[in-house]
Amino acid sequence: MDISKANYKNITRNSHYYIVGHLSSVVKSGATRIGTSGYTAEGLVYTAFQNTDGTYAVVLLNESGDSRKITLADGKHHFSYDVPAKSVVSYRWTY
Repeated sequence: MDISKANYKNITRNSHYYIVGHLSSVVKSGATRIGTSGYTAEGLVYTAFQNTDGTYAVVLLNESGDSRKITLADGKHHFSYDVPAKSVVSYRWTY
């Protein structure tokens, strides 16, 4: 969040604010960050985790002005999603 230095009353929720909210909704205490590979594109930033309960979690930021179709795969399952422009999305699934 950005807090106005002029009066300390105006708060602007930036992308980091929303990313923390998404992380806390799908990444659980004790999770391990895991590697990712595959498709990359300008404006897409993401990270993946394995939770202690065996679920996987991904948080993705689409900073671009265009919607992006992504496909996530864990070797056994896969799914696709259209990520809207200028958005943050999070996913959690069981392997």
